[in-house]
Amino acid sequence: MSRMRILVYKQTHPGDPNQRGEWRHCTGKRRLWNYYAVIGVGGIGHEPKSWGIDRKVTWIGIGPAVRWNIVRFEHFRNFGNYGPTLASVASGLAKRLFRKKYTRFFLADDDPEIQKLLECAEDAPPSRDYDGYDSPSAC
Repeated sequence: MSRMRILVYKQTHPGDPNQRGEWRHCTGKRRLWNYYAVIGVGGIGHEPKSWGIDRKVTWIGIGPAVRWNIVRFEHFRNFGNYGPTLASVASGLAKRLFRKKYTRFFLADDDPEIQKLLECAEDAPPSRDYDGYDSPSAC
């Protein structure tokens, strides 16, 4: 079985993906790369802290579909600023993402920590049916 590629990236602000779960702007062309899922995590700077998303899992999207440079997902779960800290649910992944201040994103292979996070979104509705924030207890 081939390994799944998961895009993990640090966000500076909420709002992309939007309220419909459409990922439109952030990360530029990187959001169009070939991957199975995305895990968005609040960064560590002043702006993510001001939004209350610093170091938190903010959203998870599984099964991307791209149309007109807009990415929608087969399964989309948005925690906003209510998500768990990445360190509390995936300490190894948190160490990798936060070890260097300027690491913004990376492609990761599926591992047990990532699989645990993806399980949080496996039963989530598709982007077009999304309409609010999800409880962090889903993880």
